[in-house]
Amino acid sequence: MKRLRAEFTYNTLVFILCTLVSGIVSMFILIPLGKLAPGQLARDLVSTTLIPLFFASVIASAVYLTLSLGSENARYAKIPYYAAFRKSIIFNFYMLAVWSVWLLLAKNDITRSRYYLIFVTVINIILISISLFVIENHSVRNFYKGKRATLVGVVTTEARAEKILAALKKDWTRKIVGVSLVDVDIPDSELEEGAMRFIDGIPVVADQDHYLEWIRTHAMDEIMMYVDGNHLYKLTEDMLEIESMGARILTGLPMLENYNAKLVELEGDPNAPVINHEVRYLSSIPLLCLTPGQPRIRYQIEKRLLDIVGGIVGCIITLILMIFIGIPIMIESPGSMFFKQDRVGKNGRIFKMYKFRSMYKDAEARKAELMEQNEMDGFMFKMTDDPRITKIGKFIRKTSIDEFPQFINVLKGDMSLVGTRPPTVDEYKQYSSYHKRRLSIKPGVTGLWQVSGRSDITDFEEIVRLDCEYIDNWSIGLDLKIILQTIGVLFSGEGAK
Repeated sequence: MKRLRAEFTYNTLVFILCTLVSGIVSMFILIPLGKLAPGQLARDLVSTTLIPLFFASVIASAVYLTLSLGSENARYAKIPYYAAFRKSIIFNFYMLAVWSVWLLLAKNDITRSRYYLIFVTVINIILISISLFVIENHSVRNFYKGKRATLVGVVTTEARAEKILAALKKDWTRKIVGVSLVDVDIPDSELEEGAMRFIDGIPVVADQDHYLEWIRTHAMDEIMMYVDGNHLYKLTEDMLEIESMGARILTGLPMLENYNAKLVELEGDPNAPVINHEVRYLSSIPLLCLTPGQPRIRYQIEKRLLDIVGGIVGCIITLILMIFIGIPIMIESPGSMFFKQDRVGKNGRIFKMYKFRSMYKDAEARKAELMEQNEMDGFMFKMTDDPRITKIGKFIRKTSIDEFPQFINVLKGDMSLVGTRPPTVDEYKQYSSYHKRRLSIKPGVTGLWQVSGRSDITDFEEIVRLDCEYIDNWSIGLDLKIILQTIGVLFSGEGAK
C-alpha cells in the first residue's frame, strides 16, 4: 500500500507539473515566431492554453493511474529509461485526446495553432520521461532511508535468511532493521554491538531466546516471519503475542512455496493448470499477511489533511503565545523557552517532542529522586506540587498552554491532532508486549484519555484500555468529537495538573 501511495503521488505531480511547464515553454517559443495567436492579451492566452492544458493533465493522470498503476513488477523494481519513456507516451496519448476534445467543444482559437499542440506534446514526452526516470531512481536509492519507510524486522532460519533478505531488498519502501535466527543459539558476546554477525549486509540481532524482546523494544512496522513448517507451528503462540503489540505480521507459507515451485516448472506446458493467486507475494515468495484493522486509505488521507489544517492553526496560535509566554519563561529560569524531549512514536520510532518549558533546567536530572512520590500506577510519572515546576510553569500547565508547540510535531508528521500520548523512552523500556499496541498509530496532541479525566486517571492500565478503545473505534467523526471535547476541557481546566 505504501508503494502505491508513493507512486501515485510522484506520478501525479510529474504528469501535471511537467505538462504545465511544457505548455509555458511552448508559449515562449511560439509567440516570438508569430505561431500562437500573437494578437491576444496575455490573460486571454493563459485562459485558452494553460487552463485547458491543466484540466486535461489532471483527467489524463486519473485515467492513466487507474488503468496502469500497481502491477507487481512496477512496484518492486526501478524502471529503466525505456519504461519511463513508455509511461510518458501513454500518458501523453490520454492527455492529447482529452485536450483535443476540450478545445474542439469549447471552439477554442488555439486549435488553429497545430504548432502548439505538437510542441507541447513533444516537449512533454521528453520532460516526463526524464523526470520519471530521475525520481524513480532517486526513490529506489533513498526512500528506505527516510522517515516514511516501512521498518521491517525479519524472523527466519539460517538456511532461509539470504533468500528472504534478497527479496525484501527489492522493495524500495522497506527498511530492514535486523534479522533474528530462531534455529540457532548465539552467544551474548556475539550479539553485542560491534561484534555481531551480518547476513547480506543485515545485522543478526537476536536468536531464538531473545527475538521477542527485540521486537518489543525496537521500532518496527512489520514482522516478517519466514521459517519452515516445523518452526512456524512452534512460533504460533509467539505470533499471538506479536499481534498484541499492534504490528503487522507477514508469514511465509511453506506448502505454497513448494506448490509454486511446481507451477514454475510447468510453465509453457499446455496441460498446466491455470491458477489465480489470491495470496500476497514478495517476488516469488507467497506470504500470508496478518494485519490489525486499519482505516481505508481515503480516511487516512482525510486524517492527515485534518492534521495539516489543525497544525497550521495551532502553529499560528503558538507564535502568538511565544510573545506573551516566552519572555516570562526565560526570565524566571534562564534558558530556552522550549522543552525538547525524546518521545516514542508510531511503532517505536523516536522523535523530538516540543513543549513550552514549564520546569527548571535540571528537571530531568531531579526526576529520579522524586520517583517515590509518583502518583501514577504504572509507567507514567505525575506528582502534585512537583518542585521542579516554575511559577509560570504552573500557570501554563493548568491552562495546557505548554502543549501548543506540539502542533509543530503535527505538521512535521511525527504526531497527529488526535491519537495516543507518546511515552518517554524510559517508560517505553518498561512496557509489556500488549502495551506496545497503543503505539500502533501516530501519537496525538489530545486523545480519548485526555477527555476522559486527564490527570484524574492514575491507573496506566486504564490509559492503555482507553487508547486501545480509540484505535479499535477510530473514525474522522470520533476525532472531531474528541477535538471539540478537548477545547471544552481546556476552558474548564478539568483534570489539568
